[in-house]
Amino acid sequence: MTRRRPPAEPTADLLRPCDLALAPQLASLAQIQEALRIALLALVAEHPGLDDFPAADEPPTLRLARRFVVSADALQRALRRYRCAVFDAFMPPVAVEPDSDIPF
Repeated sequence: MTRRRPPAEPTADLLRPCDLALAPQLASLAQIQEALRIALLALVAEHPGLDDFPAADEPPTLRLARRFVVSADALQRALRRYRCAVFDAFMPPVAVEPDSDIPF
C-alpha cells in the first residue's frame, strides 16, 4: 500500500470569481505571489544551508540567494497589504450605534 501525501497547504487566500469581478488585478498579483513561493522553494533546494548564518567564504550565488529571500519577503508583505487594502475598500463601513458603549 502506498502512502498518500497530505493535501498542500494553500499559500495565498483563494480568489473567487466575485473577487476578480471587483478587483481583476488580484489575479496577476496572486500569480506573482505563487511564483515567489516556487522561486523560494527552488532556492532552498539549490542551497540547503540558505537559512544558516552566512560564512565569509560562501559562494556568490548563495549570497545573492540570501538577498533574494529578503527582497521576496518584502514583496510578499507588500502584496498582502495591497490585497487587504483592496478588500477593505469593498467592505461596507460598520454602522456604530450612538449608545452602544453604555455598559447596561
